[in-house]
Amino acid sequence: RQHKHTQFFVRAKDGKRGSVASRGLGDVYKRQTDCRPGGIKKKTFRIGNCVDDTEKFSMLIVDDDFSNRLVLSGLLKIAGYKSREVVNGKEAVEFVERLIKTRSLKDLSIIFMDLQMPIMDGIDATMEINSICNAAGTTFPTIIGVSSDCTEEDRKRFFKAGISQFISKPVSKQKLAPILEKFIGNRQAYTILNY
Repeated sequence: RQHKHTQFFVRAKDGKRGSVASRGLGDVYKRQTDCRPGGIKKKTFRIGNCVDDTEKFSMLIVDDDFSNRLVLSGLLKIAGYKSREVVNGKEAVEFVERLIKTRSLKDLSIIFMDLQMPIMDGIDATMEINSICNAAGTTFPTIIGVSSDCTEEDRKRFFKAGISQFISKPVSKQKLAPILEKFIGNRQAYTILNY
């Protein structure tokens, strides 16, 4: 019987080896260990390049469900991104306001906005964030609408409020990778998330 073990790692330009989420410039490798009765065989494949510009990007996850936040933050971490979490639209608006006051809104690349939340839902929060950004004369951050139960009418309202794209829950590697590539230019997202 054949047993395979797959490992991912990054070898930086200085020759040091780290995890797949390492920040330093280098190549991403997949090592497959093939254990058979005749002995152990190892094969190593170069599958892409790991760039260090992910450090300047940050993500905001807006969702009232802990498990949903845990899944998304975990996937972002695998891809090399740091994220912050809030539990409703009101907290998201307040978070953006703080970034505007400290002139650090540019550090926020993507907001993942849940639709249905207590206190303030995703549609109202998106409209409010758009409004305060316009008032401050700052660039409106990319907002990705996220929901597990969204009618066609809700989706239209979500886009009208100002989201850039919509993805359904549960969020997966296959759904997240094209978002990272399209909106922040990370072409290695497919490689890192899908291997």
